[in-house]
Amino acid sequence: MAPTPPSADAASSASPHSEDRTRRNVACVNCRNSKVCDCSGKLELLEQELRSIKQVVHPHGTNGADAKWAPPSPQVPFPAASENHNRGFAQTIPQAPTPLSEPSAAGAAAPSAQVPEHRPKTGPTQTRMLGEHMVSGDDIDWYFNKFLQCFHPALPILRKRDPDECYEASPTLFWVIIYVTCRRYTTDRVFFRALVDYVDKDISKTLMDPVMTLETAHAALFLCAWPLPVIRLLTDSSTTYISIVMTGIMMIGVHTGRGSHKQFCVGTRKGRVFSDEEAASTWMACCVLAQKISTTSGHPPPSIQHDDTQCRASLDSPFWTDLIVMFDLYRFLNRFHTAMSVHASTHGQTPSSEVARWEQEFETLRPAIIQSNTALTYVLSLSALLEIQNFYFCANPEAPPHVQRINYLRAFSTARRLISTVLEQESCCKFLTHATNQIFRSLIDAACIVTAILYSTSAPPDLSPNDANLLAQHAAAVLHRCSVEESDLPHRIGVIVETFWNVRHLIPRIEIGPRAWSDRLGVGMSFWCLELFKRGLRAAQKNSETAAAANRADELIHGPRKTRQNPAQSASELPADSGMQASVPLQSTSTSVGQPSNMLQPMSMGPDPFQEIDWSMFTDDFGWIGDDGVLLGLP
Repeated sequence: MAPTPPSADAASSASPHSEDRTRRNVACVNCRNSKVCDCSGKLELLEQELRSIKQVVHPHGTNGADAKWAPPSPQVPFPAASENHNRGFAQTIPQAPTPLSEPSAAGAAAPSAQVPEHRPKTGPTQTRMLGEHMVSGDDIDWYFNKFLQCFHPALPILRKRDPDECYEASPTLFWVIIYVTCRRYTTDRVFFRALVDYVDKDISKTLMDPVMTLETAHAALFLCAWPLPVIRLLTDSSTTYISIVMTGIMMIGVHTGRGSHKQFCVGTRKGRVFSDEEAASTWMACCVLAQKISTTSGHPPPSIQHDDTQCRASLDSPFWTDLIVMFDLYRFLNRFHTAMSVHASTHGQTPSSEVARWEQEFETLRPAIIQSNTALTYVLSLSALLEIQNFYFCANPEAPPHVQRINYLRAFSTARRLISTVLEQESCCKFLTHATNQIFRSLIDAACIVTAILYSTSAPPDLSPNDANLLAQHAAAVLHRCSVEESDLPHRIGVIVETFWNVRHLIPRIEIGPRAWSDRLGVGMSFWCLELFKRGLRAAQKNSETAAAANRADELIHGPRKTRQNPAQSASELPADSGMQASVPLQSTSTSVGQPSNMLQPMSMGPDPFQEIDWSMFTDDFGWIGDDGVLLGLP
């Protein structure tokens, strides 16, 4: 340590003897060191007193070194989808990333992107009873895990992800989740049928409550996305469910994007507690489903063009990217279908130039709308483009034939891409196995367009018979692979398309291309095609009766239908003796050498081509009354 400089007084009285001066300097240094030690001790005492005061004020301590470290919760609350069918992996699923919040002020509501606190598991998941069926806690954990892995990414709105908490909040929602998983992942068909019967009755009673909860809304939305296998084209309860849900959640202010809105959650609705994220995600999912359901029902679209600023601010986490993409996509389609509805009601038809203008606008905006590059968003973008191009079939038929053919081939190209894409995704990640009903309804359009165009005078001239046959098989295959059990809607329509293609040589070609029921808007083309297929099959069935033995005709029309498949089998498999072309191999049949490229080879009339058709289905669902029956219903 450097010596302390002498003071002025010490310098003036210094002795000329250096020894005295040195001795005096040593004494000053020792004195100074003593003072420094005293100060250090006092400082330590002060620090100890300060810590004592802090411990009194904050008993748990504020020192970062003393605080317990807690690992951050992930934004994605479930693992990546994997095909693990072992039920030994059952585990607790973390709560949804949507924290409960106090009712926010009407003017300001900060977005919440934290994972909410949830009650820790105090034991295994409880066993539940559904009538006579007992579902163990391990099975329930497995079903919930499978739902979150495979189905929930398409509609990520569930906030009660612990099975016991979900059951306490809403038994209806609990059993709906079990049902959705069991559509694909159960071997007990008796239990599955009991689930279908219970959910069908319970959801109707639950929706009668005028004070809706988010859990009730989520249960109905999940049923709109993965409906019961008993529905038909014209008896789909999704139209009713989505109307009730949209009204119910608006009555608690969900459309504002604010959690527990003070101006809406009043009176009997005061106990509805939910966060900004939960409100925004529920509203966006409801808008997406409402728009698509209106399209597949063939009525004017709902009003969803609300200010979405608060909803977007509440969903600023990357977890919600796909949901926001779907919302933006269907908001655009909402504008488009509103315009088409006006044209249909005013002029009866839409000019093809107007459809082309909307198609060009969509292609321009598509990069801005599709912000994520996932299989789901890509398939949805193709289905959205096909929805627009469907209206070419509703356009003015007085347009030049070559213009109509060009427009039809554009829709044919999109439908072909959509079918090939979903088949590819099905082979790698079981996309169709877990797909929503909305994707299936887009595939109906695609299958009808491909099948009708291939057997029309507008068929691509460079398409060989082998390629045409392969495309038709693909069109039927995508419908069959959406089937969860025999005689459900995908299976019934798949059989119609498949059988029509196999007996097409008995039916006159379609001139130019398919048309549409213009007043039925987005679903008009599919209805027109299914009506055509029905009449074609009826004509072909009469023709085959002439060539077939008389003792087989009565069996074809009135006899019981042969079982097409075991419910546990894939929907695309066929029995070996069915005489039908299987959808699984997806291989084209051979054609004779030298056959003109614009002719489609007739099928062999050896095996009965109609043994897959349930003729009572046509009598009951299609409304045939004698030979001149009209279309009273669809499958």
